[in-house]
Amino acid sequence: MSKIAKLAKISAGVVSYRVGSDKELTKAVVAHVAELACDMMVPQIVVQPTVSEAPPAYLMANLEFMRLHRSPALLRSSPTATPRTAKHGSKIRRVF
Repeated sequence: MSKIAKLAKISAGVVSYRVGSDKELTKAVVAHVAELACDMMVPQIVVQPTVSEAPPAYLMANLEFMRLHRSPALLRSSPTATPRTAKHGSKIRRVF
């Protein structure tokens, strides 16, 4: 959580107070990302005229979702903040 606090330019205590434990934070992030993905992908899948067209639609929607939400995924794997990350700290907060 200290990395999150540093990137968000707030104290680690604030992060801990707002999200509780690491486990709670992980659950919240996963739930948020799943909701974003479903909101974007499901409409593109259900409009397919046949069942056999749903898997390619799912794949394309999933790839588009990942393309549009690259920054949070890249931040998670990055050990240090990039200048772009530090400049756009609000993106980090939106993930939670």
